[in-house]
Amino acid sequence: MKLLLDIGLSRVKWARYHNGALQYQGAIEHHGSADHIFYLLENNELSGLKSVCIAFVGEKTIQERLEYLIWKHWQISAEFIVADEEALSIFNGYNHPEELEADRWLAMLALHNESLPVCIIDCGARITIDLLNNLGQHIGGLSFAGLKQLHLAAAQARGQKLTEFLGDDQQDFAEDSFLATNPRDAVLAGSFYSVVATLDRVAQDLQEAFQEGEGLRFVLTGGDAEQLQELLGFATDYRPELIFEGMLAYLQKKNQKKLAV
Repeated sequence: MKLLLDIGLSRVKWARYHNGALQYQGAIEHHGSADHIFYLLENNELSGLKSVCIAFVGEKTIQERLEYLIWKHWQISAEFIVADEEALSIFNGYNHPEELEADRWLAMLALHNESLPVCIIDCGARITIDLLNNLGQHIGGLSFAGLKQLHLAAAQARGQKLTEFLGDDQQDFAEDSFLATNPRDAVLAGSFYSVVATLDRVAQDLQEAFQEGEGLRFVLTGGDAEQLQELLGFATDYRPELIFEGMLAYLQKKNQKKLAV
């Protein structure tokens, strides 16, 4: 059994790959703690674990601590994926390929057998946008604050913790009007407008760049993708497990190379 981890700036998602099937397990806030991440894993049924593959975005100290805990408990050397120049006929567009975050690289690899061009929008704590042309070349991307980081910045500006600022019911803000009557609702509504407006404008610019009928499509993933999707002014394909799809493609290609040696 393989354990697959997608660790972002605020959340960890995990899945198991067993007997040829991907089994999604869950997602939760990790609070920037390797020990907290490991505690979540330790309390899941992982008997027969043979390997651990991780897409990690965050501080190096967290990565090193998690690597140590996994080795200490299971005697397994975790594999942390690093973006390469090329894989599966997808070509990394960064000047220094290894600087592209692993989750963004895997999201592109997940689409290697699908119609191109495509724009991938990952709606996590930070929002990233990456474009693949019809030849599988990564043209480049964008990265900016997502809902979580906008909320955190507002809380810090008021000298509050995020949980204190948002309160107990974080989703229940004024639905009858987009104009708020209290600080929290103003931030929540304003954050949505800010993110949606940015995504709509980027999509418009990209569609104009591909207006000659090349069929640009948009794929949406990430923790906030589902709630943002219904507000966007352009069509998107929601793929919640896109990173894990890319991870499986990456591992299968790697295993083929080993067998060929």
